[in-house]
Amino acid sequence: MPGARQLASELGVDRKTVEAGLCLLMQEGLLMAQGAGRRKIVLPEKLASPSLRLAVLEYEPATKSESYMVEMQQLLTKAGYVVFSAPKSLLELGMEVVKIEKMVKKIHADAWMVVSGSREVLEWFAGQAFPTFALFGRRRGLPLAEVGQDKPPAMGKNSRSG
Repeated sequence: MPGARQLASELGVDRKTVEAGLCLLMQEGLLMAQGAGRRKIVLPEKLASPSLRLAVLEYEPATKSESYMVEMQQLLTKAGYVVFSAPKSLLELGMEVVKIEKMVKKIHADAWMVVSGSREVLEWFAGQAFPTFALFGRRRGLPLAEVGQDKPPAMGKNSRSG
């Protein structure tokens, strides 16, 4: 950190004003003395690494109480993320991209997790600038981080019923 004289010169203020400001910063624990006229900037833990806000767009309201969702939210929170559910689920929005887009634009989130999204919904999310993670849903082949079980159909074209 530059000394009081250099800061006064750069900021165009009196040196005593800079020294008073530096004193306040030291009292608040944001600066630490490092010897004669030398100081080190110290960021509090809260400011050192801001938490990323992760919005979860569930398939239906009941999804948020599923054990895997509760456990995932706890793990993400423990890792330092702020995890919250979108105000409406995919079913409540009718899986309609126009309604989803309108809701997403009103919410401050750094990233999104979409649970069991339709192909159309996930294609829309894939085209956005923010990161999106698809949990289940019609995600295959889309440029999204994704995970989920791939279930083969119960009955194929050549299946016979007895």
